[in-house]
Amino acid sequence: MSRTATRMSAEERREAILEAARVEFASTGFHGTSTETIAERAGISQPYLFRLFGTKKELFLATTR
Repeated sequence: MSRTATRMSAEERREAILEAARVEFASTGFHGTSTETIAERAGISQPYLFRLFGTKKELFLATTR
């Protein structure tokens, strides 16, 4: 029996990152939250997080929209 991984769409991945960011920012605030922690929680690499959102500030602002 072979297993096939189900890939998330770009929109699903973006939402997963935003949800991870909301949890982390709510827990430790903007300055206390690292993008590494957010990326880890979302199951992605930190460079991919920056590719999608540019900066930590842009990611933070995206969580409030």
